[in-house]
Amino acid sequence: PGNDGPVIQSNKAASSAFAGNKADITQTAPQTQSGSGVQASTQSADTDQKAAALSEAKQIAPSNSNTSVRVLSPGDDGSVTQSNNALSSAVAGNKADTTQTSTQNQGSSCGCSSTGGVPCSPGPTTHCTLSSAP
Repeated sequence: PGNDGPVIQSNKAASSAFAGNKADITQTAPQTQSGSGVQASTQSADTDQKAAALSEAKQIAPSNSNTSVRVLSPGDDGSVTQSNNALSSAVAGNKADTTQTSTQNQGSSCGCSSTGGVPCSPGPTTHCTLSSAP
């Protein structure tokens, strides 16, 4: 005679996956020139990233059972808690920070402005022109 105690049964399956890429690109092209001439600067920053995260949590035929057998025994059965859990998570990410800086400074030998980046071409009078050759 007597009472049965509580029964707790559980089946758990858990899975997680993480994938990530990070690419920090910094490019700097400072140029300084005195006198007349041409300055040019070209920058390129290609970033190709792929991230994949796969996760699977599977229970094949999970089962919980609780059978109380009493033969000529008085009493109460206890509480029964049963659970089947399958948890899965996947996270994938990419991050690409690109910083590009190009600074050009040009001095002047003919009185032209050095802040405009226009080369000087001295002639009969002092003037500034765009030229492709020094």
